[in-house]
Amino acid sequence: MANARAVALENLLAVEAGGAFANLTHRRLDALEPADRRLANELIAGVTRRRRTLDWTLDQLLKHPVDTLTPPIRNILRLGAYQLLYLERIPASAAVDEAVKLARRYGHPGVVKLVNGVLRNVIRRRASLEPPRFAVAPLDALRYRYALPDWLAERWHGAFGAEAEALGEWSVSAPHLALRTNTLRTTPEALCEALSSAGVPIAPSAVVPEGLRLQGTLDVRSLLGYNEGWWYVQDEAAMLVSRCLAPKPGETVIDVGAAPGGKTTHLAALMGNQGVVYAVEAHPNRLARLEENCRRLGVTNVQPVVRDARDLSGLPAADRILLDVPCSGLGVLPRKPDARWRQSPEAIAELGALQLQLLDTAADNLKPGGSMVYSTCTISPEENQTIIRRFLAQHPQFRLGDLADCLPERWRGDVEDGGMIQLLPQRHGVDGFFIAKLRKEPTA
Repeated sequence: MANARAVALENLLAVEAGGAFANLTHRRLDALEPADRRLANELIAGVTRRRRTLDWTLDQLLKHPVDTLTPPIRNILRLGAYQLLYLERIPASAAVDEAVKLARRYGHPGVVKLVNGVLRNVIRRRASLEPPRFAVAPLDALRYRYALPDWLAERWHGAFGAEAEALGEWSVSAPHLALRTNTLRTTPEALCEALSSAGVPIAPSAVVPEGLRLQGTLDVRSLLGYNEGWWYVQDEAAMLVSRCLAPKPGETVIDVGAAPGGKTTHLAALMGNQGVVYAVEAHPNRLARLEENCRRLGVTNVQPVVRDARDLSGLPAADRILLDVPCSGLGVLPRKPDARWRQSPEAIAELGALQLQLLDTAADNLKPGGSMVYSTCTISPEENQTIIRRFLAQHPQFRLGDLADCLPERWRGDVEDGGMIQLLPQRHGVDGFFIAKLRKEPTA
């Protein structure tokens, strides 16, 4: 029988080595019982999110920095410390004993003794191992309490000031869950009633009409209506992207970077399966997931296209284009726990060049009078407002469109220049998305 902590360790080693994303690791998880699978997923995501905090804590108890230990031993210590500090339902004795068993597998007797001693010290000295508080040392709190790399701690503190603490706290939290009602199959009211009757803690979204917000942590695959295609797991900010594009039945739509299909299938539902959505995706395996989601949800007007989105030649001119571009993912850190360790200012600058190139290509495929939505799941201005302003300066036939009608009334004051909005988790209570609507002026 597979062991949750052993499986978590294997995945953490893959994440640290750069060979896997924490939210996409599946090494031996399917071999676990449901409860153990939930624990393994919690350990993988939690340790990855809080890696810097855990290392800061362990360094207080080690003669040499935790980074000097072998990857298996330092990750065993991180696993043990995470359970002791953040998982109250796990008995301390179990956390230590399981860590010791793993240490025996990966190290010599001296290492086993080290792991046992350090983790027992975590238990004894827990109260004195608290990282710096924001009110006393803001940057150190962002670095060590909220586990941010130096560059990101400095950036957020400079951009948000006191508000950076709430953003830091959000970044190490478990992601909230929301469902998008598949209106091709049911209604939000009927779905909410069915799930509530089945004992699922759920409530209507205050952001989008087809959204439902789940309370707590659930195994969504076991929820009523999955196989029937009644819903799709999607954050409300992502739902807003398709709503802002506002496609109409019968139109031709191009969805760039479409997989795994959340926005694609939402567009199809908004169109009532009438017209066509060209779902452009460069990776065939990701496109296969999109096709699977279309089948489950009863979507019939999507045409998959395997294509690098920097070349849309051969596709028809579109009434509307959704451009959900590759980005740093800093607006979805709870969902992408390793993004903070993978990104850098240099990487973000490179992404900006790609984002502008994708916009340039999409612009040529949009009909005069058509609309285009540019979106990212980041809160980095140089991937968002800066890109849009550069694009507009280079394309005088484009104007910012009107976002007001597709946003909750209380957010309309946050719209910039009438046509773009930066959604912030600590302010809006949704993922950190950027949305800009662009309109191509009709030819004279």
